[in-house]
Amino acid sequence: MIPNPLPDRAPAQRALFRFRTATGVIAVITLVLLLLQYTPHALFPQPRTYTLWGALVGIVGMGLILDRRWVAAARRGRTG
Repeated sequence: MIPNPLPDRAPAQRALFRFRTATGVIAVITLVLLLLQYTPHALFPQPRTYTLWGALVGIVGMGLILDRRWVAAARRGRTG
């Protein structure tokens, strides 16, 4: 259950760019941490990567869902 409903209105173009940039940077950082776990340069002591995989999938999924919803709202002419 999502406590706050997803926004129906598309954000301003600059806000959408910032959102895409922020989620992209966070996803890349998570991916780098995940890849480092499979090398001798692992930053975390445990070889388990369930949390990192979950974070990466969650960030990418959230970004895709919100982006798709906002783009659909913008096509309907409901920009914010």
